[in-house]
Amino acid sequence: MGQLAKDVVHLSDKLVIEDQVFAQITSFHHYETCGNEEGRIGLGFKEVSEVFLLTKYPTPLTNLKDQLTRAVFSLYLDKVNDYSGESQYKDIDESGSGSGASSANSEIVFGGVDQKYYDGCLTWHRMNQFDGDEQQRAEEAEFVSGYWNFRLDKVLIGDSEVADSSGMAFVDSGSSFLMGPNKVINEFIKQNKFVCYDMFFPDEPDEIDCFSSFGYDLITIDCDGALYSLDFVAGGKKYSLDKGDITIKMNTTIGELCVVPVLGHDEPGWILGDSFLNANYIAFDLDNMQVGLAPLATDISDDICRNDWSVDITNEDVVAAAPKKKTGSESELESESGRNVALIAGVTVAISASVFLVLILLARRGKRRYQRYDYVSGKFDRHVNLAIRETELPRMI
Repeated sequence: MGQLAKDVVHLSDKLVIEDQVFAQITSFHHYETCGNEEGRIGLGFKEVSEVFLLTKYPTPLTNLKDQLTRAVFSLYLDKVNDYSGESQYKDIDESGSGSGASSANSEIVFGGVDQKYYDGCLTWHRMNQFDGDEQQRAEEAEFVSGYWNFRLDKVLIGDSEVADSSGMAFVDSGSSFLMGPNKVINEFIKQNKFVCYDMFFPDEPDEIDCFSSFGYDLITIDCDGALYSLDFVAGGKKYSLDKGDITIKMNTTIGELCVVPVLGHDEPGWILGDSFLNANYIAFDLDNMQVGLAPLATDISDDICRNDWSVDITNEDVVAAAPKKKTGSESELESESGRNVALIAGVTVAISASVFLVLILLARRGKRRYQRYDYVSGKFDRHVNLAIRETELPRMI
């Protein structure tokens, strides 16, 4: 339960959003999050907030675009867990603050990219490249509306192409799951001989048929076994997820399990969550409406791609570029003071990878509700009823 509020958002001392409208939660039953985390900032498009918050106020993305010399931001999501031990989670029903992150290995860059984190050059993919007949195009457009998206040519399991696997995909750093069409996910389960569990009673995981009409809550694989990779091909470029990218080790009452955070759904495309981002650097170009991808560097690299040099934050011309002024033409809430906020491109903000890995959403099928499941504590939050594409914050009432 909550209301809309307006405040000044400081992403850094040089990156400030005046009069940002946001959802302020004033009452909730139960919600767990990282220690010291105070909220989430969405960097999608206005259609998302229009759907879920029933508002048409400018999003952070809209307000940021007018303030960056180069309307590009990028994300490096490290696999390192920056929270440790019991301090990783706190229940915000309780008083007191957590100890917070002990390190900050991940990074988001506003105004450019950081080439040391990826190999080669970014491959850019245009957004909203829908295909098929009128109905299919409409369904694809509805699926990715408001999200950073690109078109997949095909999907491979190992070296084998899955039939009819082309379609749209959108990138979601707030999703711990990789979600795809049931047909492809079922084939992925079958080829890798995954074991599925019902986690209705988290302390007593119940092994079930992965293809049961009741669905499953958890997919696992032998931690010592092999796994066929899941490969996404877009614009002729392959982006591969191997076992290290797509499994999470989890201690349970029945021993250590290697969890595969993937789910099937009936939507006409893919939601590429943390597993995809742990393997690929991603850049978002607002001016040209495109998504740039490159495999993460195995080691910090000094190699420079000439094609990306114009937006690299180590390029002195990028850092020293004259900032844009905020015109306010797209804003419905002008700053009362009328001040223009000047920003320098290439400002970086260090963030924790755990911010994106805290709570995992499971789509419980059939008669089950959508619920939140925490791999670390092994608990469901049965008080939060979410749809798959909803924001991770509780719905405002």
